[in-house]
This record gives sequence, structure tokens and C-alpha cells, in this order.
Amino acid sequence: VVNVQEIIKNSLAAKDVQKQLESKRDSYQKEINKQEEALRKKDEELGKQRNILGKEVFESKVKEFKKEVEDVQRNVQEKRGKLDKAY
Repeated sequence: VVNVQEIIKNSLAAKDVQKQLESKRDSYQKEINKQEEALRKKDEELGKQRNILGKEVFESKVKEFKKEVEDVQRNVQEKRGKLDKAY
């Protein structure tokens, strides 16, 4: 009995594609980690500024921060979708 799936999985081309996907996944993960770290730092800064800034200015900064968080989340979802499609 010939197991076509096993042959494809172990072929050189499939292994190369798998290696490329893992490389891309690692690259995406590093990028995401940097973005998350930047967001954590901004969140800490906002916390420190809460009692220093005026209410309106602080709320504006919070609104900007939330938009950045949403953008990062959207970016992560897009990259995961690309990886899923490639796999």
C-alpha cells in the first residue's frame, strides 16, 4: 500500500516549504513580540500619566492607545491568516 500523504510529507519540496513556513512564522512572532512590548511600555507610561495629565488629554491618549492595540491585533490576525492559508 502506497501512502501518498506520507510520501508528499517527506518529499524534499514539502520539507523546504515547511522550513520556509517556520521561518516566516518565527519572523512574524518576533515582529509581534516587539509590537506587544511597545504596547506594554505605552500602557505603563499612560498609567504614570493618569494623575499628571488633564482628564481630556489623558482620555485622548487612551483612545489613541486603544486604536494602536486594535491595529496590532488586526495585524496579528492577518499574519495568522496568511500562515494558515500557506499551510
